[in-house]
Amino acid sequence: MLSQKSCLTYAARGPHANPAAAGALQAMTFVSLNAAVVAERRSRTAGLLALLPLQLAAAASVAAWQGSEAEGRGDLRPYLLMQGLAGEQVVLLSAAS
Repeated sequence: MLSQKSCLTYAARGPHANPAAAGALQAMTFVSLNAAVVAERRSRTAGLLALLPLQLAAAASVAAWQGSEAEGRGDLRPYLLMQGLAGEQVVLLSAAS
């Protein structure tokens, strides 16, 4: 968990100080929103069951991005795929009801 002090420090420095941390935060936010929409539109159980795998996939996409950055390639495809799928699913689930 992030402490209040670390959140305030991050907010003061801005997302450009550590883009990987900003990407991880954004990825977790999108997939958590996705699981919340599943819980609201389908069932609470389905949303809770979807939360952990989605968060693990988001963390893996950020780790893949960081790994490719370390190699000098900077491959954002896994990260962008997770962001796109999460956003698309939220829209589709919201429109379905």
